[in-house]
Amino acid sequence: MIQSQSNYIWNFGNWESDLVICIRRDFVQLKMKILFLAIVILCYSTVALSLLGLNTRATLKSKILHLGDLTERGLIETPEQRAEMEGLFKKLEKLNQNKKSLAAKSLSGTWLLRWTTSDSILGRGKAKRIGPIKQMLDTKGLRAGNAETVDYGF
Repeated sequence: MIQSQSNYIWNFGNWESDLVICIRRDFVQLKMKILFLAIVILCYSTVALSLLGLNTRATLKSKILHLGDLTERGLIETPEQRAEMEGLFKKLEKLNQNKKSLAAKSLSGTWLLRWTTSDSILGRGKAKRIGPIKQMLDTKGLRAGNAETVDYGF
């Protein structure tokens, strides 16, 4: 093995025909710096994606569902919780890539209502709603309806 000031040189056999491998001493340090930089970029890219809204749809949906459960579909919400919920919906709506989402075929169907501002659907001042509230949507026929279970106290 021949050693120079900044290189390690290994000679396998004949110089003209065999493999000569040269590795600079600082190559390993450079490799470690590149690895560290890649890790830093990965960490910051996750944050950047989140800030750009590319990674927040699932987070926003999760927060909406949690707040809906916490407030019993909006029945026992505080004014602060209502403002928070409306803010979450506005953020989520901005991330919607389908600008004609109300006309989407995938919207038609039966949905579980997890939050609403409607006093009549929630039953405020009336018989308590128990169990799930389902909402049926028909975008083609322009119809909607609700299915609720009511406790009349019998």
